[in-house]
Amino acid sequence: MDTVLASILVVDDDKMLLATIDRVLQNRFNVVLEPDPKRALTLLESPHTFAAIISDLRMPGVSGLGLLQSARRVAPHTPRILISGGAELADTVSAVNDCQVFRILIKPFPAQSLLDAIVAAVEQYRLGMSERVLLEETLQGSVQALAELFLLVQPAAFGRAMRLRRHVSDLARYLGVARKWDIEIAALLSQIGSVTLSAETLDRWYHGRALTEAEAAEVKFLPTTALSVVANIPRLESVKEILRLQDEPASGVELPPGARMLAIARDFDELIARGETAEHALSIMEGRDGRYDSEYLQAFRQLRSDTAPSAEIREIMLSDVRTSMVLASDVHSPTGLLLIARGQRVTPALLQRVRSQWSGFASACPVRVILGH
Repeated sequence: MDTVLASILVVDDDKMLLATIDRVLQNRFNVVLEPDPKRALTLLESPHTFAAIISDLRMPGVSGLGLLQSARRVAPHTPRILISGGAELADTVSAVNDCQVFRILIKPFPAQSLLDAIVAAVEQYRLGMSERVLLEETLQGSVQALAELFLLVQPAAFGRAMRLRRHVSDLARYLGVARKWDIEIAALLSQIGSVTLSAETLDRWYHGRALTEAEAAEVKFLPTTALSVVANIPRLESVKEILRLQDEPASGVELPPGARMLAIARDFDELIARGETAEHALSIMEGRDGRYDSEYLQAFRQLRSDTAPSAEIREIMLSDVRTSMVLASDVHSPTGLLLIARGQRVTPALLQRVRSQWSGFASACPVRVILGH
């Protein structure tokens, strides 16, 4: 198996040991040597991915246990290998239990043992990555099918969900977040609880109009409803965590990036629905101390402020829309019924509805679409 391109992070304050490990691995892997555990943590939090991490147990500043615990949090799918002196039995046991290390190497260890451990770790990483890619594609396909049904039942809420999905996707890309499929799914499913709202309540909420106290309580309960819908779906743990924590203030508990992004996207969209300009909406949000992650909010400003580069918007007839176009305005039937909400991307299923069910008026119905999305 070709493992030349696999990146391995080796962390040890003993530079002689680092040099030895480098000699053993250098012709087979892309080896990154780091004597400083704190800098190693920064590397783990960067977009660069490692197929394995090796850390000594005893290091100044940050212990090997602390480093591997952090590695488990920020790079959970990267196998962790611990180098131990052998006499540190209690800490070695803690590494197995708390850090879920993949292998333990006891000093002094032969070069072949090191090489065997790395090859096995890289194989484990690649198998896991293949399974996750398949799982993510399967989940996204299933969620998209659910979304198509959602479109038929509540086009307004589906349009909002699609806007939120685009907001978080753009923000994740801007911030360099490599894994964003679960964030996008959470944004899409965050509005699914709206099927419980009456048509009148949904219309007022969608257009940013005043709600009664009872209606406001129903809308506030939507995240809980969405969470209950996905509660029994396996493999969506990270999505459930985003939905569960999206209302928590950024200054409170430690929040996953997706929850921070979804809170910003959702509140921005609601302010825009009330008629606020993008600039004013962002200013209002910046005045809510502690509500949002300040770094994420500033990044979102770069993407959505009135001065941010905007995509081209063109007006065409509904009959001329094509798949992957994004609607920049609502589309209503001749009787005023909302058919497609702004922010929705044209899918093959939607295009089929335009051509089959709405062909009678589609050629005379102007719509605005966003180009370049």
